[in-house]
Order: sequence, then structure tokens, then C-alpha cells
Amino acid sequence: MKKTIICIHLIFLLLYFFSPGYGHKPSQDIEPEVSLVIVPDETLMEEENDRSAAWLGYLLARVGWLQENVNLDRIDVTSYQISFDEEAYAREAMAEIWNELKMDNPENTDRYLDELVLIDENNFIREYIWIYLRKEHWEKMPDDLKLQEFLKWLSETLPEHKIETLGDLYLEKK
Repeated sequence: MKKTIICIHLIFLLLYFFSPGYGHKPSQDIEPEVSLVIVPDETLMEEENDRSAAWLGYLLARVGWLQENVNLDRIDVTSYQISFDEEAYAREAMAEIWNELKMDNPENTDRYLDELVLIDENNFIREYIWIYLRKEHWEKMPDDLKLQEFLKWLSETLPEHKIETLGDLYLEKK
């Protein structure tokens, strides 16, 4: 039964992120020269639960963001690095997916995902990404971040928060 639920969730995610009605612009009929390779953490493949579905949703959101915002036909696969906007989009999508899954199964608990939902509900995803996941190549901080407000809220609300990342993706030439 659990496996069926996960399959349904994954089918929903695939349809959500890749159907033309949700902003995915199919490129020409030419096969792209770049593959997007998803590398989920081993634990996600072992668990087969809603937590895994949320993390796979994160990875699929990254794929969707790249397909929507990056010309994959012209990208140098060796220089690709995750962008701030890509990470923020994917973490926000994961928080929304987890929140939906919890509505269906309120007994679901995962400390990291529950805290991410709280961060998202308080509109601090972008601040969270900048503080916890910032990469060296993100040179300029976005102007709209409320870092002091976020840090105060974080210390009062989630003082023991620990970051998790259970998967990655990379590009390769076909």
C-alpha cells in the first residue's frame, strides 16, 4: 500500500513539474545534448515513504527549474553550479510537498521537513537558503533578504535546527 502511495505521489510530481500547463517549455523536437542526472541519497531509495517522496520532489523541482530557466543546449556542463534561485525554488517546493503529504497523513514526522515547512510558512525560505546553503559562487546577496529578522526568528523558534540535503543533480554531455 505504501509503495502505491509513493508511486502516486511521484507521478503527481512528474506531472506537476513537467506538464506544459505548469510552465515547462518543451524545446524543439531535437534531443538536448545534456542529461540532467538525479542522484538521490541511498536512504531515500531504501525508505519508500512520504519523506522520500518530498526529497525526490526537491530533486525534480531542481530539474524543472533548470529546464525552465537555463538554456541546456548552450550550457557548459563542467561549469554548472546550483544557483541561489534554483535552491530556493526547490526547497520551497519540497516544503509545500511535505505540507501536502502531512495533510493526507498527519502522523508523518520528520524534524528537518517539519522545520522547513515552518520556515516556508513564515516566508523565510530565501533567508534560510542564504544563511544555511550559501555557495561561494553566490557573490551578491539578494537585496530583499530580511536576515536580521530571520536570525532573530530562527534563534527563538528553531535554535537547534540542522540542515539536511539528501540528494543532488549534475549535468553531463550525452
